[in-house]
Amino acid sequence: MRTLTFLLLIASFTIGQTRADDRIQDDFENLMALMRADDGEQLSEDAAKARATRFRTDLFAFVGEWQPKAGALVEGRFVLGRACALAGKPADAIPHFRAFIEKNPESPDVEEATISLGTAYLDSRDWGNAARVLSSLLASGSDSERKAVVQYYLAIAQHQQGALKESIALLDTVASSGDESPLVADASI
Repeated sequence: MRTLTFLLLIASFTIGQTRADDRIQDDFENLMALMRADDGEQLSEDAAKARATRFRTDLFAFVGEWQPKAGALVEGRFVLGRACALAGKPADAIPHFRAFIEKNPESPDVEEATISLGTAYLDSRDWGNAARVLSSLLASGSDSERKAVVQYYLAIAQHQQGALKESIALLDTVASSGDESPLVADASI
């Protein structure tokens, strides 16, 4: 009887996590839809400002609602981290990205979450952890489409740490990569 009760308890907890993960994903997609223009939609300056203000207000409400529920999330931690970063709270985003990466190592979103973790460290001016995370991602041998982006952000972290020679060499690599990211043009400056 105890075993059955224990299994039911675990099953209900897992179902609750899945529902919370699904709900935060849906809420985030609805939030992001506020900023998408309809095909051919032209907004006046006032309408664009009103939309941006509503998005900002709703973003802060989203973060305020979901931060206390973070413990009930698994996959949703990535979404919450993205929302915190968008809200200009990179230090709040860091534990969510880290938890997502640790709990979901096989997720197709791990690379993006790792890049987001590195940039959250950059935005928090934690150059050492930014460099560690981004260097680890490059060293993993991943044949990423985003390799030039990771190298660019790593170069920023290195520059901030005073490793100018390494930073410039990395920016040269980014500039000559042929990648179409706008960061490649910045690296050429």
